[in-house]
Amino acid sequence: MKCVGAVYMLYLAWKIYKSTAPTDSPTKIAQEGLSFLTGFTLQFVNMKIIIFCITVMGSYILPHFSAPLLLTGFVVLLALSCFCATISWTLFGALFSELLARRQKLINTILALLLVYCAISLFL
Repeated sequence: MKCVGAVYMLYLAWKIYKSTAPTDSPTKIAQEGLSFLTGFTLQFVNMKIIIFCITVMGSYILPHFSAPLLLTGFVVLLALSCFCATISWTLFGALFSELLARRQKLINTILALLLVYCAISLFL
């Protein structure tokens, strides 16, 4: 698994290093069916979110609480915290998009090198 993971990380590093900025306008993207509704719907099948929620519920909440009202409260709190994280991610993306676009090659190189370091560190 280490070898497969390392090869995959190296592949991702190469793809990041070689990537270029998208030239599509927001209007063209919306016409192709990539909309807010599509992104919103994607969150319900996003494996990272599902695994995060299962881990939090199974490791931190269910071993200590069993009352249905409390569990409902924790589910709402978990949903709100995920919503806040998504909004923060979106806002920071919007704020830094111009900076990232201007320095894309430098940032892609740094990110690719960090992935290469992660792949190498698997064997250290």
